[in-house]
Amino acid sequence: MASKSDDLYIEHILEASDQIIHYVDGLDWQDFIQDRKTHDACIRQIEIIGEAAKRLSNNCTNAVDLPWKEITGTRDFLIHNYAEVDLRSLWTTIQEDIPVLKERLNNFLIGKTYL
Repeated sequence: MASKSDDLYIEHILEASDQIIHYVDGLDWQDFIQDRKTHDACIRQIEIIGEAAKRLSNNCTNAVDLPWKEITGTRDFLIHNYAEVDLRSLWTTIQEDIPVLKERLNNFLIGKTYL
């Protein structure tokens, strides 16, 4: 069972996910690759997602089917290899992974109870 403190970190993840979706709303791939501010903003939010994910309890991460090691590893990569960010991978993460992350965490919050 997740703790109430996990709720705070989940909220941070969901807020960062919402920000990413907001930043790219209305953009296609061509628009995205030309907009450095949007890259930077999305990268920062993904870093927040990864950092918050690192703080979740094992009970929480075991209860939600997500690739937690990949999520936290992405944060580490972005922090330490900032000059090597592949925009295509970033775009794919935004378009494919962020919506799944949001859906699974929202479903988890809806279905959980506290001890």
